[in-house]
Amino acid sequence: MVINTEVRFSGVWRSLTDVEVRFSGSWRDIKTVEVRNGGVWRLVFENPDVNLAGEAGILSTDTTTSPWVSTSGIRVNDDGTIDKVTQVNAGSLIFTQIDSATDWIIPNELGDTTYDFQLNSTTSDPNHLSDSIDTWIAMGSGSQSSNYLQWLRQRTIVGLQSWNWDLRVRKDGGAQIDTGNYTGSNENGTL
Repeated sequence: MVINTEVRFSGVWRSLTDVEVRFSGSWRDIKTVEVRNGGVWRLVFENPDVNLAGEAGILSTDTTTSPWVSTSGIRVNDDGTIDKVTQVNAGSLIFTQIDSATDWIIPNELGDTTYDFQLNSTTSDPNHLSDSIDTWIAMGSGSQSSNYLQWLRQRTIVGLQSWNWDLRVRKDGGAQIDTGNYTGSNENGTL
C-alpha cells in the first residue's frame, strides 16, 4: 500500500509528487521509496510509469441498410486503463481495454485527477459524445463523466472515413510526459 508522503518545507506540509537523487552529477528519478517499520519494509512512495503506447486500426462497421451508424474512438479511464471504442451495425458501443501491459499508468491505482490529457486531431476530428480537443483536460473533468475522458468519431453515411489522433499526457500542469498515436476508421454500407 502506498501512503500519501509529505515533507515539511518552510512550515508547510507538501505532498511528494516526484523523488529524484543526484548520481554522478545528474538527477535521476526514483521509482520507489521504502521505510523499515517494526522490522518490515513498507512502500511509502511509488513513482508510476506513464506511457501512451497508441493503437492502430480501431474499426467500426455498419453493413446493414440505411440508416448507417458506426462509431469508433478512444476512452481514457481514471482507473489507469485505455479502451478502444467500436460499434457494429448500429449496435451498442463496445469498450475494449487496449492492452493491460500498456495502460496509461502502471500501477493502475496511481491514476488520479492530477493528470491532464490533450487530444490533437490530424484527420477527422471527434464529433460524437466527445471531450474538447487541442486543450488540456484534467482527469475527472470529462464532459461525459468524471470517471473518463473520451473522443469518438461517428459516421452516418455510406463509405469509409479514417481518423488519426495524437493523445498527450502531463502531470499537475507540468511538461508533457508522453504522446501516443491512435488511428481508426468507420465504414458503412456494403463492404
